[in-house]
Amino acid sequence: ADMTVKNVFIFVADAFRRDHLPSAIRELGDEVHTIAASTNTPPSFSSMVSGLYPTQHSTYSFSHRLNPEYNFLNQIGDEYDTRFYQYGRAAIADVLGVDLCDTNPIDDIEPPFALLEREINSHAPYNQFHDEGEYKQISDYFENGVIDYDLVKQEYQAGCNRVEKRFFERLDRLEDRGLLDETLVIFTSDHGEFLGEYGEYSHGDPVVPELIRVSTVIKHPDGREVKTELMSHVDILPTIEDCLSIEV
Repeated sequence: ADMTVKNVFIFVADAFRRDHLPSAIRELGDEVHTIAASTNTPPSFSSMVSGLYPTQHSTYSFSHRLNPEYNFLNQIGDEYDTRFYQYGRAAIADVLGVDLCDTNPIDDIEPPFALLEREINSHAPYNQFHDEGEYKQISDYFENGVIDYDLVKQEYQAGCNRVEKRFFERLDRLEDRGLLDETLVIFTSDHGEFLGEYGEYSHGDPVVPELIRVSTVIKHPDGREVKTELMSHVDILPTIEDCLSIEV
């Protein structure tokens, strides 16, 4: 039977490579090969919330500001509880023109809601933003100008493991509150990451598959399939509109 979707939870794992997507997340719903709108965060996030390409929304860097009228979180209506959450540095909130929740909003958010979370444990430098244990700075990855790529890969995988753990903690909490069965869940990434390919680490340029190929996993409460093999960040908003039966 068809179910009414009241809420949407968009979980964006920053710099999460498609080839590192855990099987548990892939099997949660429909995994769709996704072409990132950009190789860095501000344009990609802006495309996700606006359904526009970077050449349309013109938000290319952290010094730019997305037109508030383009962000669906600002346009979805007063009846929705809209939140943006990220721990650590949150300059992207200023870019998107949204308030930043300083605590995890899943504990008190009320339906109908639209929640966007940016998870940065997979972001470079890979352990700098980790909120448990020791912090590493980017200088720790350099010794006499040489990068230890084994360390980079090790830290990156550890960050991806923390992302997976945190994502399922969010879903478990939604289930505990009785909200998961009426929530559209979208797991995606804003761009990929270099782990030594082309002698590069981090992200930005050049435009290559390691940076622009990411995964989007869409879990609809009634288990309906996503009938597409390829999508872009601009397709996320139309998907939300269709499932919530709203028009922005």
